[in-house]
Amino acid sequence: MIEVKWSLAGFTVFYSGKYKDMHSVAKDLMTLAGLNDFSGFGGDWFLVQKESKKLAFMLLKIPSAIDRVAKVSADILDGLRELPLVEFISLGEYATRGEHSAFFSKDHSVLYDLNSEEVAFKVPVSKDFFILLDGSRKRCGFVLVNAIDNLVAENEKRDESTFIELLEKMLYFCDNGVLELMEDGSSSERKAQLELLLSLEDECLKTQEKDGRIFHISYFIKNSKYAFYDIE
Repeated sequence: MIEVKWSLAGFTVFYSGKYKDMHSVAKDLMTLAGLNDFSGFGGDWFLVQKESKKLAFMLLKIPSAIDRVAKVSADILDGLRELPLVEFISLGEYATRGEHSAFFSKDHSVLYDLNSEEVAFKVPVSKDFFILLDGSRKRCGFVLVNAIDNLVAENEKRDESTFIELLEKMLYFCDNGVLELMEDGSSSERKAQLELLLSLEDECLKTQEKDGRIFHISYFIKNSKYAFYDIE
């Protein structure tokens, strides 16, 4: 059974298959075909086994700005024609084009990524993950349902209320307006956002033992401090 996971801090969804890391993927590359990003340009990966034509490894990027939506319409999946994964693989075109937008429902159940409103097909990859195709059967996004349940976790510890509270505070920073403030705001605006980041970091340190998913938020804070404030 294919299991697609969400790396919140890494802004990716992925299926690792038998591979533990990119080095092990590289060692097997002669037996794989498809889309890869060994050039390091931050692109997607979609690799299939040459002989069996089965999915071997997948890593799809998510934009750093995530729009919150109050309710995700069932039409995002319902009403779409279904294309089996084996048929999608046989098409041999795994790349997507244009700018993508990411959306996350306010009930924390659905994460989706789109570059087009003309979605026509859904390709089931796992029970919760679907690749979306346009009318020309070109990849135009994906949907992950039961999103929170598919997050990578360091351990089995769960404190849902604590994690959701911290997640909401993290998602505040995944907003185009806030990202612009941290990047190009005035000195006082940038300082105010940094103080919020540091406050969230302190909360994560105090609660990190309660839930195995909090590490994502700590990692996000670390990356943001370095990217926007040059703080290691």
